[in-house]
Amino acid sequence: KRSARLLLGLGIAMDESGRDDDALRLFNVFARRVKSSINMRVEALSRAGRIYLEKHKFAKASARLKLAYDIAKTHLEKGRLLILRADVYEGKKDIKTASVLMERAVRQIAMASGKNYDILSDAYEKLGRSYALLRQYIKAADAFSKALNFAGSEQKKANLGFLLGDAYQKGNIIMEAKKAFRQVAESYDSIWARLAQQRLNTLDLAQAVKKS
Repeated sequence: KRSARLLLGLGIAMDESGRDDDALRLFNVFARRVKSSINMRVEALSRAGRIYLEKHKFAKASARLKLAYDIAKTHLEKGRLLILRADVYEGKKDIKTASVLMERAVRQIAMASGKNYDILSDAYEKLGRSYALLRQYIKAADAFSKALNFAGSEQKKANLGFLLGDAYQKGNIIMEAKKAFRQVAESYDSIWARLAQQRLNTLDLAQAVKKS
C-alpha cells in the first residue's frame, strides 16, 4: 500500500547500506508491479542488475539490464545500461560481445544532450581495453585517442596517453608509439611519465640493436 516513490526509496536505501538481498526483493517486486513511472522502473531494474552482477549471477543481471535498456528513454540512460551489460559479458569472459555492447554505448552517449565528457571518456577507455584484450590494437589505439580527447584531469590524460602508446607498440606502429610515450613523458609529472620514459628507452635500445 506504500507509494511507488517510497518503495523505490526504501530499495535504494537498502542497496546503499549493503542490504543487497532485501534491496533485490524490493526492486524485483517494484519492477513487476509498478508500470506508471518508466524512470523509476529503469532505476529499480538497473540497480537490481548491478547487484546481480556483483554477485556474479550473470543471467539474472543480463535480464534486468536488458529490460531496463528496452524501456529507457534517453540516450544517456541507454549508454549507461549498455556499459553495465558489457560488464556482465566481461564477467562471463565474452570480451567480443562486451566490445560490441561498448561500441553501442559510446554511440548512445555521444548522441546524448549536454556535455557528458567524463562518461564518454570512460566509455571510450573501456572500449579500448576490450579491443586490446581481443588484440585489435589499432582499434584500441583509436578508442584511447578518442578517450584522451574527452579526458578532463591531467592524471587521466597521462593514463590514457600511456595506454595509447602501449596499443601502438603492440600493434607494431613504433613511430606512433614513441610519439604517444614522448607526449606523456614530457607533459605530465606522474608515474605514467616515468613509465612512458622507460618505454621510450626500451624502444630506442631495440632500434639501436636492430641497426647494429
